[in-house]
Amino acid sequence: MSTKLSLAPFALTSHGRLLLNLAGFDVPPDPRAVIELGLSEPGRIFVGIELAPLEIASARERLSHGFEEAAAFAAGRRQRLRRDRQG
Repeated sequence: MSTKLSLAPFALTSHGRLLLNLAGFDVPPDPRAVIELGLSEPGRIFVGIELAPLEIASARERLSHGFEEAAAFAAGRRQRLRRDRQG
């Protein structure tokens, strides 16, 4: 098991929240210590792991389908509103 911490300063969640990576600050390079620091701070804690290339490809494909569905739904709503305005 790798105990290396990512030093990426931020993470963007699927909920649209921007998360600050506590590991990028002056803390011990131990994931457990970072979690302890997070527990002492206000706000939610995000603990993540890096995905393997095969997992990334699978997630990307599923997200692509989900985004296409969401876009079609939004476009359909706009089309209905436009038709309603045109009478």
